[in-house]
Amino acid sequence: MDRTEEQLLCEGLQLEEFEVLQAIYPDFISNPSSFRNDKVLHLMLGVELPNETGIEVFSPQADHPNLAPSSSAILLSSLPPLRICLRFPSEYPLQKPPEITYIRVEYLWFKQADALRCALLGSWQPGETILYSWIEFVRNGQFLRNLGLLSLSNILGLVHDSPESLSQYLREYDANLKLVAFRDALYSCPICLSSRKGVHFAQLSCSHIFCRSCIEEYWSISVREGDLERVRCIDPECMKAKKGATDDEVEQVLSGISLARWRWLRDKREFERDPDHVYCPACESPVRKCEKDDMNAPDGPWVKFRLCNECRFSFCKVCKSSWHGPLVVCPVPLELVRRYVEATKTNSEEA
Repeated sequence: MDRTEEQLLCEGLQLEEFEVLQAIYPDFISNPSSFRNDKVLHLMLGVELPNETGIEVFSPQADHPNLAPSSSAILLSSLPPLRICLRFPSEYPLQKPPEITYIRVEYLWFKQADALRCALLGSWQPGETILYSWIEFVRNGQFLRNLGLLSLSNILGLVHDSPESLSQYLREYDANLKLVAFRDALYSCPICLSSRKGVHFAQLSCSHIFCRSCIEEYWSISVREGDLERVRCIDPECMKAKKGATDDEVEQVLSGISLARWRWLRDKREFERDPDHVYCPACESPVRKCEKDDMNAPDGPWVKFRLCNECRFSFCKVCKSSWHGPLVVCPVPLELVRRYVEATKTNSEEA
């Protein structure tokens, strides 16, 4: 086979491989026209982790094997994508592998690009179209284990200058990806039995799923009737457990007047559970004790002081009069003095 025939064969194999990849992974190829024009392929490969993988992020100083990670382990099922740029030489796939121009990631969560490049190029054999294997090697996270980043116990160790911020970034990416997948999937509501996409449904922390209209109607009626105990998952098992909905769940389902009333009922319930709760004598708004440590000593002179956040009226918790200072004894109400005098007079007459 002369050189011209070999190049034509390579071009045909490259085009065939590209079309297969485009059919299998349409979302992974970010700029298809660059292949046809310049024989360059831009891949954006999200990483799927096995089950729920633990991620531990270390600072660059964590070279000592016994040094603990700078942030607590987080459980994730996906990692942000690797951007890989490939160029196809005219001799690929018969004599040369694809050229890896660069491997990049956002937020620098992966820093072993050179090691990954060597692993990819080392897996190619002359005459082999290799891109499908490369994509799967990256996409399913196998490269993390091969590079020694993922342990047998499914703990992934990463190094970053700001471990806490990287952990937060990875958590947000994973949560957003799960949210997108949830919204695109099809679900059936166990209440009204309708089947629609997840964008019309609400998933609670217990993993039960209901269409928003059903759960919103039930919770709105409960809030209107002032029954916060019924603002929970309406699955029979969860109803028996009597575990209330979280604040985030309620705020995702309710809106407008129902949400405002729920917040008011929640704050009122929490306030009334506080043994130090008291109402402002001027505007009747709920008033909590001051949060300053020097005012909260059990036997301190300021323990009776209260300041209303609504009308800014300062008063005494015990006598309800305007604040008379920490060293002044509560004034005796005139009505109490009158009753005492009348009671004393009555007792004298009876004697």
